[in-house]
Amino acid sequence: MVSYGLEEKTALMTSLTDKLASTENSLIESTGRLDRIKEAFHRSEARYHSLEEMERNLEGYQEGVKSILLSKGGDTSPLAGIHGIVADFLDIITPAPNIPNRDNIEGELQAEKVIEAVLGERLQNIVVEGQEDTKKAIEFLKSNCAGRTTFIPKRPRPEKYRIEGKALQQLSNISGVIGPAMTFIEFREGYEALAEYFFSDVVIVDKLETALNLLKETNSSYTFVTIDGEVVESSGRITGGISNGKSPGLIQKRRELRALKNELLRLEREVSGTEGEVERAKNEKVLLQVQIENINKQIHEETIRIVNIDKDIEALIDDEKRIQLRIETLCLEERGIDSEISNLSSELNIYNEEIQRLLAEQAEGEQEIQGLIESQKLGRERWEEAQRGITTRKLELATRKEKRESLSVRLKELGERIESATTLTTDKEESLSKIDQKIDGYLREKSGIESTITDLWQKKDAISKEIVAKENERAGREERQRLSEEELKEKRRVMEDIKKEINQFEIQKAEIRLETGHLKETIYTTYQINLEEEIKNLNLKDLNIDELTSSLTALKERLNRMGPVNLASIEEYQELNQRYEFLTSQESDLTQACETLHKTISKINMTTREMFLNTFNIINEKFQYLFQLFFQGGESKLVLTDENNVLDSGIEIFAQPPGKKVSQLALLSGGEKALTAISLIFATFLARPTPFCVLDEIDAPLDEVNTERFINSVKDMTGFSQFIIITHNKRTMEA
Repeated sequence: MVSYGLEEKTALMTSLTDKLASTENSLIESTGRLDRIKEAFHRSEARYHSLEEMERNLEGYQEGVKSILLSKGGDTSPLAGIHGIVADFLDIITPAPNIPNRDNIEGELQAEKVIEAVLGERLQNIVVEGQEDTKKAIEFLKSNCAGRTTFIPKRPRPEKYRIEGKALQQLSNISGVIGPAMTFIEFREGYEALAEYFFSDVVIVDKLETALNLLKETNSSYTFVTIDGEVVESSGRITGGISNGKSPGLIQKRRELRALKNELLRLEREVSGTEGEVERAKNEKVLLQVQIENINKQIHEETIRIVNIDKDIEALIDDEKRIQLRIETLCLEERGIDSEISNLSSELNIYNEEIQRLLAEQAEGEQEIQGLIESQKLGRERWEEAQRGITTRKLELATRKEKRESLSVRLKELGERIESATTLTTDKEESLSKIDQKIDGYLREKSGIESTITDLWQKKDAISKEIVAKENERAGREERQRLSEEELKEKRRVMEDIKKEINQFEIQKAEIRLETGHLKETIYTTYQINLEEEIKNLNLKDLNIDELTSSLTALKERLNRMGPVNLASIEEYQELNQRYEFLTSQESDLTQACETLHKTISKINMTTREMFLNTFNIINEKFQYLFQLFFQGGESKLVLTDENNVLDSGIEIFAQPPGKKVSQLALLSGGEKALTAISLIFATFLARPTPFCVLDEIDAPLDEVNTERFINSVKDMTGFSQFIIITHNKRTMEA
């Protein structure tokens, strides 16, 4: 039975070991895949947030366009008729439609690049409902010195020749012609007239040579654009080359933004699914390790049992030796008894002979006494002497009879002892036979168990070597991952430096713009000269700066020599009038600035409230998830004390560990408070990660199990943040 049990355990151990190795391989593969997916997710997320921030701040937009869009307001706003920019209503058809003569086309068609080449800055033309809206917008730009831009009505007048019918068929048959641009785009419903206006006469071709040949041969009013972005207009004007800017165009950025959003959703699903696989693999690994540990315990118990069997065998051998010694003693005692019986038998025979002799002497004595009595001639002395002899003979006879009876009793006792010794010897021999059989069985069982244990130890050594190899491989992979993360962090740091420089340049740009506006206003106030109109009327190429400078100096000297005009009253009136106009203008500007400031504050408060609520909801969701992860259940949440006044509201933390009814944080134990605080801190990191974080003895109140959960959570977040942990916890330092 024991050998059969060990065979079953050996087979089960082999099966569990193979399954554990398979599970560990699956876990390593899933973990690696999860790390790669998370890395891709973080890259895409960073790119998405960057593009989203640029789009939200209208980076890359013209100054006038940015001013109009930021001040658009609601339906009651003076700019309510502003619909947006042309790019807001334009979509590229994907996948691209069937292109005839595709095999003869050199290069790859990038529709966004082609459309951006055709429209250029017209992508930022502002679409309005009508001319009145255009007037209001231009007046707004003038009054606020907010720049210039171009406006286009929602339904512009058609002024171009549409490519259709026979002309379309003829163009499609020409080698190198990809097709009309209208087949690659679509405008939102209600804005189709914009598509007709911009693209009705645009034809996409493969290269510049084809466009030039078509312009020469067809003598048409078409505009040709190549897949490399060169534009050939019917007037003969050609636009081409390479832009020095490395940032993508407006359409490409928006398409990339949509693609990144879909990619993030897909990666989130993959992360969720892969995390489930990793968790299942971890649970299965733990279960298998527990089962293997149980098998090892059973093997250990079998080993202890073998040791106990060895002890039983040694005890039985000692019993056998003692029994054998007892048998030998009994045999010696038996031989002594036999010798004594032989001696006693000889002595008994002697006594019997003596008794017979005495009986004969007694008979003779009695005959002699009878003869003496009959003869009555004997004397008294002889009679007494004879009587004494008879008495002596009778005493000797009685003594010999007692000795004979004593020998008979002793002989009987010896016989009983011999019989008892014989029975005991037989029983001991039977016991020894059974013990020998049992020892043989134990020895056979011990041999089988030792063989099985040897096989199991060999397999265990092989598994241990494989585990060490896997651990080394994992360590190498983690080292490579760490180097990649360091490189990524360095690139992020460089990107942050670049962003800071860009922001600094933007600030300098704004300061220069303000200073320029102030100088323009000062010149206009002092000399009644509009610099922008003067600059337009000037031919800057023909100007000589040195001559102008010397002329300005001479004029200033003449003015100084002339001195004040005698008409002091007129001059004072003009100065006071100018001062009055200036103060009136300043008052109007201040009033308008206050209104703008109030609007800006309202908009900032609204944006801040939205951003706060979004961040609060994300942190609340992450906090609930991490709380249940650390406590293995329970409930928790963050609650605003004043939901109607979000920006000035306080935040209350409610936490209910599993098995407790308390919800106030003050009623929790020290360890539970620490876990709750860690959950909230990590939730904040998950909502908006920082480059690095310093944790000072945050794990001090935690027990071993919660310390392990804390370490695992820190490891999960090292993909996007670097942690510096100050701790006295041995387990944390080992990790």
